[in-house]
Amino acid sequence: MFAEARRLGELISRPDTIVFVGAGVSNWSGLPTWRELLQRLAEFLVENGRSAMLVERELANNDLLLAASFGFHQLNRNERCEFLRRHCHAPLVEPAELHRAIVGLGARCFITTNYDGLLERALREHRPGEYFDVVTPLQQIEIATVVQAKSEGFVFKPHGDISSCDSIVLTREDYREMQGARRNVLEAMRTLLVSRPVLFVGFGLRDPDFLLVRDLISLTFGANPAGHYALMPDVPPAEVDYWNRSYGIRIIPYATDQAASGSGAAPPGARFDQGDRRSRSRRPETYRFRHPARHRQYDPGARQACAKVDEPNWRGSGSDSDWSGVHQPS
Repeated sequence: MFAEARRLGELISRPDTIVFVGAGVSNWSGLPTWRELLQRLAEFLVENGRSAMLVERELANNDLLLAASFGFHQLNRNERCEFLRRHCHAPLVEPAELHRAIVGLGARCFITTNYDGLLERALREHRPGEYFDVVTPLQQIEIATVVQAKSEGFVFKPHGDISSCDSIVLTREDYREMQGARRNVLEAMRTLLVSRPVLFVGFGLRDPDFLLVRDLISLTFGANPAGHYALMPDVPPAEVDYWNRSYGIRIIPYATDQAASGSGAAPPGARFDQGDRRSRSRRPETYRFRHPARHRQYDPGARQACAKVDEPNWRGSGSDSDWSGVHQPS
């Protein structure tokens, strides 16, 4: 574990390393995970006199892509945009402390499957002297630019941006379009993933986005990508070994005292908090989480969630561990 953390610290300092940000990160600001978004979609359908039965059925079956397809199939373009902007456009929502920690790592290349602009806002606020191109599926020339070997200073959003509903990828049909009319987007993501080191943050092992990435890596490059790491919740050692051996993804797990649901990287909107000396001694391998809806004041513990990775003398076990605690029930 210590050796992996040190390697990751060295990796993150490279100018070509990509930080791949999933929905679990925006969830820390109070935005919905993919599953929560689809639950709201079911409510939206009922509010507008449509049936939510198929959406609810596929949510129960954990087929999020098909649930999205059944839901958005009943909406016209204007209704789809209305729904997405209501729940994903967040002008009054602030980047969380985790966003600040991520941009504070110093990486120059980002990929995010999130539609919101929280990552970009965090970059503007905390790294004001640097410029980052925001690239969506509708920007053909810019997509060709980001895959160049020395390209940096970009936020690539392969699933679109809420500022343009037509760019958003959400349903099974949208994913299929990435295999066809938008194949350049998929190829760009494939090229970046197989040619560069990557740190995944904000994904669960059953997250459809992560599964897509996993298959892209496996089909293109086997199980030996160029240094891929993932911070993920509640992954047992046998599963860590499986992902490393089969896909070359080195998972650095953290505990939440919950089964990983695949909806993100932590309980909804959770924050890292430091435990006391006694809890560090008892359970050095875990963390404490609190729900931001009830605890709006973030502290430096959240930043440490990512900042610790960048420290060569990172400590993760034993009585001197810096992180510990348990999940606090809502």
